[in-house]
Amino acid sequence: MDKKILEKYFPEIQDVRDYQQNAITSILNGKNTLCLMPTGSGKSFIYQYSGIFLNKTTIVISPLIALMKQQSERLASKGLKCFSFLESNSSIKQYNEMKSLYNSEVNFIFISPERAAFEGYLEFILKKMKDKIGLIVIDEAHCISQWGDSFRPAYKMIPIFLERIFLSDWPKILCLTATLNPKDQNEICVDFKIGNNIIKTQSLLRTNIDLKFLTNINNDEDKVKQIKEIINRFPHEKVLVYVYRKKGEFGTKELAEKFKAENIQCDYFDADISDDHKSKVLLNFENGNTKLVFATNAFGMGIDIPDIRVIIHFHTPESVEQYYQEAGRSGRDGKDSYAFLFYSKKSSSIRKRMISESFLSQEKIMEAFLKISHRPRNTNIGCVNVWEELNDLEKTALYYFSKVGVISIIEKGVRFLNCFQQLSHDIDGNYQKYKTISANMNVLLVKHKTNDTIEDIHKEFFTLFTEGKLKLIKAPNKVVFYNVNRDELSQEIIEEILNLQQEIKEYKIQSYEKIVNAIENNIAPINLIKDGLGL
Repeated sequence: MDKKILEKYFPEIQDVRDYQQNAITSILNGKNTLCLMPTGSGKSFIYQYSGIFLNKTTIVISPLIALMKQQSERLASKGLKCFSFLESNSSIKQYNEMKSLYNSEVNFIFISPERAAFEGYLEFILKKMKDKIGLIVIDEAHCISQWGDSFRPAYKMIPIFLERIFLSDWPKILCLTATLNPKDQNEICVDFKIGNNIIKTQSLLRTNIDLKFLTNINNDEDKVKQIKEIINRFPHEKVLVYVYRKKGEFGTKELAEKFKAENIQCDYFDADISDDHKSKVLLNFENGNTKLVFATNAFGMGIDIPDIRVIIHFHTPESVEQYYQEAGRSGRDGKDSYAFLFYSKKSSSIRKRMISESFLSQEKIMEAFLKISHRPRNTNIGCVNVWEELNDLEKTALYYFSKVGVISIIEKGVRFLNCFQQLSHDIDGNYQKYKTISANMNVLLVKHKTNDTIEDIHKEFFTLFTEGKLKLIKAPNKVVFYNVNRDELSQEIIEEILNLQQEIKEYKIQSYEKIVNAIENNIAPINLIKDGLGL
C-alpha cells in the first residue's frame, strides 16, 4: 500500500484489512474483480484507493442518488474532484458540467445505470475521454439480478454501455456487493468478463445483528403495534422500517403520518419524494435529528450510517439476498444491533402477487409495442424519451424488444436541436443547412431531408457544443433513437419474451417462497441466510 495515499486521503483508516488489500492488488494487476464482503467492511475504500493509485478517472455506477451524493461529498472533502448526476440539477446545468469533464481532470464520476444506458451527451463525452478512464465500478452489484429483469432494466444494459464506449478494450472492472447467491455470481462474472476472480471475506455473516422473525401477526394493524413496542424498547436508537409500498394506509407516507400524529418524530423516504426531501431525510437520520424512518428499499443501500441500531421489515423481502442486504444496514459500527421481520399470511400472498405483476404480461407487451414502435410515416426509425414517456414496465419492454431484435438502438441524443443556439460565427455549412430545414430542427426530419445519419448529426452538434460554438438555451428533450424492425409482433416473438422472463419470474417466486417456508417452519434466520447464500 502507498503510505502517502493513505496518509493524505485516508488518515482515518488505521489498518487495511487483508481482503481489502487482496482486492486492490487484483485490480492494480489488471484483473476484473468481484468483491463479496459484508456491509460495513470497507468496500468503498477498495475502489477509492484503487482509483487514486491508478491516477485516472474512475466511473462509479451506483443505484441511488442519495448514495452517490454521500460518496461524492466525502471524496470531495478529501480534495478529490468528483462529478455526479443529481436529479435536482437542470439538464442545462448537467450538460455544461459534462462539457467541463472533457478538458478537466476528474477523479470520480458517479452515474446511475439509467444515465449509462440512455444519456447521449454523457456517452459522447466519455468516448472522447476514454483514454483517461482507468476503472469502472458497479456498486451494489446484486441489483443487476435483484432489479435488472423488471424494476430497473438499465442494470442489464451496463455491458452494452461499456461496449459502445470502449468496444472490446474495457478498463478494469470492479463489482462490489455484500450479498450474491452462486447463480447470480456466475451471471455477473460472465457479463463483466471477471472469470473466477472472486474475492470474498472468510465469512459474509455479521455476528453483531440479532435476527428475528415475528410471526404472531394477523394484519397490518398488528405490525403498527409491534413497531411501537420496538421503538419503546429502543427509545434513543435509530430505527429504519422497510416498507415495500408507497401508497395506501400502510404505505411509507401514511405510516409516517400515523406516528407523527402520536408525537413520534419520524419521516419517510421513497421514489416519489423530491430530491431535496431525500437529502433532508438522509441528513437528519445521519445526524440523529430523526430517529425513525419508513422507507422503501430505495433507502439505505450502501448508505454509511454506522449507528442504525434497529431494522424492521414491515413486509417480507423478495429474497434471502434482499433480506440480508437490508438487515445489514444495522450495526455497521460493530455494536449489537437488531433486525425484526414481520410476517403474516395475508400480506405474504399479496407480496407474491406483486412479484408476478412486476413482469410483463402478453397484454403489457402489446401495449408497450404500440407506444415504442410509433414513428413518423415513411421511416422505420422511432425515438422515445425514456425518463418522461415510459413507465417501469415499458422500460422493461424496451430492453426485451432490443434483446430479441424487435428494435435496434441507433443513438442516444436529443429530439429537437433548437435547444442549441449559435455562439460563434465560425461554424461550417452543416449547422447552417440543418437550421433551414425545420424551425425546431427535428432530428428525424433533418435526417430525412439530408440523408445524414443520426449519429453524424448528433456528433456535429455535440462537438460544436463541447467546443463552445453552441450554447444550450433550454433543456434538451433527451431520447433514444432506434430502428423498428417489425410492423407487428408475432405470437412467436411474444412467447419468446414471455419465456425469457418466465425462468426469472419463477426463480424470484421460488426465492420468495424460500423465505416464507423458512418462517413458517421455524427455521432460524441465520440458517436461512447460510443456505440461501451458499455459505
